[in-house]
Parts: sequence; C-alpha cells; structure tokens
Amino acid sequence: MKNILKILLSLLPLTLFTSCKSQTPFVVQLPIENKALVYIYFPESLSLNEDYFYSIFDIYINDKRVEHTIKSSEYRAFNIKPDTIHFRIKRASIEHKDITLELKEGETYYLKIEDNLDSNDFEFYLQESEKAKEEITKKCKSSEDESIYSEDN
Repeated sequence: MKNILKILLSLLPLTLFTSCKSQTPFVVQLPIENKALVYIYFPESLSLNEDYFYSIFDIYINDKRVEHTIKSSEYRAFNIKPDTIHFRIKRASIEHKDITLELKEGETYYLKIEDNLDSNDFEFYLQESEKAKEEITKKCKSSEDESIYSEDN
C-alpha cells in the first residue's frame, strides 16, 4: 500500500502539468480594426459545489450560443462589430445572467463571472478594466482553441 501511495504521489505533478498543458496565460490584445474586444472571464472559483457540470458556463451573444464554454480559471476573447450587443451566461443549462452593452469601435470590455458562495448563485457584470486585467493575469488562462466570435460567420 505504501508503494502505491508513493507512485500516486509521484504522478501528481505530471497530472497537474498535463492538465494545464492546453492553456496559455493571458496576453493583452488590441481590438481588430472596426471591432470592439470583449473578454469574458471566470477567475478561479473557490466553489464548494463538487458538481463539475454546474461550474461550466455556456456563452451566448445576441441569443446565439458560442461554440466554446468557459470554466473556472478561464477567459475568452471576442472581437465584435460595434453595436448594441446582448450577452448571456448560462449555467447547467438552467440559470442565466444577462448583460446588454453598447460596444464602441476600438474599445475593450471585461465581463466577469463570479461565484457567490453564500447564496449558491453567480454574478455576471462589467468589470473595471484595470482590476479585470489584474484578475485575468493572475487567475485565468485561455484554452488554445480560443474562439473569436464574428457576426459575419
């Protein structure tokens, strides 16, 4: 039994390393020409909820589901044509929060998902840019399959 424990403990760093392999740290981007840049991010959650499915969010932009989901410690970047845009975050295909923004060309916006452990709820709101950059840099990664949303697709 002691040998099995040693083997499992020796594999733990390898497991942690490979599970983060497909993620890259936050890199500041500039909006592409004629677009606004929107980051949706979910800093590391200290959720006591053990249901992994319950901590995965679907992203909707103008009522259209975006291909990729977002989980704890992740962010997604979207270049979007300036307009009035409706964002929805949906958890467990049931609960959702919405934000509507008037996006301006060349501007960057940060939308934060935050667990509320006291009420077993979550928040979704526009975060101030300096605070958001600090949170994303310290607590979030982007998967290599980062999606760029476009209404033109």
